Amino acid sequence: MQIAPFSEMYQMSIGSMVFCLKDIIRQMPNLPQPNPTLQARIDTALASAQKANGMRFNWNVQERQVTKGRGGASETDNTIDKTLTATDKHLGALSRNGRRPRRQQMARELKSVFFPNGVRPLSGLSYEDQLAALEVMLQRIDDEFADHIVECGMVVLIDQLRDLVEQFAEDLDVRQRDEVTFDEVRAAEHIAREDFDHVLVTILADYRPQPEVRSALLAQVVDQQERIAAHMKRNGTIPNVDPNTGEVLDPDSGQPVEPPVVDTDTDTDIDTDTDADPVDPSTEDDPVEA
Repeated sequence: MQIAPFSEMYQMSIGSMVFCLKDIIRQMPNLPQPNPTLQARIDTALASAQKANGMRFNWNVQERQVTKGRGGASETDNTIDKTLTATDKHLGALSRNGRRPRRQQMARELKSVFFPNGVRPLSGLSYEDQLAALEVMLQRIDDEFADHIVECGMVVLIDQLRDLVEQFAEDLDVRQRDEVTFDEVRAAEHIAREDFDHVLVTILADYRPQPEVRSALLAQVVDQQERIAAHMKRNGTIPNVDPNTGEVLDPDSGQPVEPPVVDTDTDTDIDTDTDADPVDPSTEDDPVEA
């Protein structure tokens, strides 16, 4: 196995790196002598890659669901606004029904207290101010207007509003925010790739005089590079790889990425031809945030 091809590699997916690192670990007992430095760097790289893999998974999942934190607050706020609008319209309809004078009077009182100018004065507030205003509203309903709510047939609406206000408070609690941001995912993947490159450089440097050892340690890396090259020719993207099997998870998956350059400080006059051309450096480094 020649060293020079490793100076220009396709950037591997995190799953692919995890798979290769696990294989390198399996080869470590076969080394001519223990290499604690390499072992430590492998452990660091594997931990970084698994963390990044987990963060990428969480990011992909939360893209398809309402997350806690401000993302959830936005969805809850939207439902609160719709509930307030429905409540205002309900009171407006009752206020115009002269055949039920007691109910009409109570509806007019509720509307004059809580919605004299519609729902906009409430819905237009900032999240925190809206939460505070709604809590005051519900407290006044409990203290002063419980009979009005029953007479006007608004128990279900107010119960829903009460549930939404509780959810809103949770959404705005900073301690509940566990969503992963795209920048955090990208930063974790960058660290994982640097740690993985550190492992490759160590193997190339430590076992340069022992090509058979080097070949055994990097066999799966070479195989993954060949698979990536084939996938690139078909799809133009780096495939997402199962970290346990090394197989492509979805033939149509993947993302265009730029290959990192691993500077090995080794001879540059060795034949550098590879089975696949490196990725165009102008290619995007990461997928566009959804």
